[in-house]
Amino acid sequence: GNTDDNKLYSLVANHSWTVSPTKLNQFSFHFQDFSNAILGVTTNPQLQFPGGITIGANTNVPQATEERKFQFRDDFSWLAGNHAMKFGANYIHTELGGFFFFGSKGYTIAFFDSPTTIVNNTNGRYPQGFATPGAVQNISFSDGEGTHDQTIHQLAFYFQDDYKVRRNLTLNLGLRW
Repeated sequence: GNTDDNKLYSLVANHSWTVSPTKLNQFSFHFQDFSNAILGVTTNPQLQFPGGITIGANTNVPQATEERKFQFRDDFSWLAGNHAMKFGANYIHTELGGFFFFGSKGYTIAFFDSPTTIVNNTNGRYPQGFATPGAVQNISFSDGEGTHDQTIHQLAFYFQDDYKVRRNLTLNLGLRW
């Protein structure tokens, strides 16, 4: 009974520039837009019984996520003698938003005893089954939603050197942050 709606857009642009026969610069830009929505049917209440028995509305819906990401990356390669060096930077700006599930949407009815105990009146407290006054412990209502907005910044740097010490020995040295 749930409906699902997903949209993903992605755009990548890259520019390579040969500075000289031994030097190359590459710049990349990546844009990503993601939207996800799972909308549930919430016309029925959720029934809760002792022992973890739950019947009815799905507590995992509704939910939605929105993510918009901008990535900028620059890499510079340089060949110098026995060294093949590469260094660069990467920056990612991410905007997260949406609403997330925080319990079932609508009414939740909690009972004191298990459904079989209530229906069969095995403890003598439920002569009218579910219609017996006092069978219900709690009735609550929730809109099931909570919003969450967050901006994340990621920054990375690196240096890599593939150093050819001898014809049959190359050291791959690097530093990343």
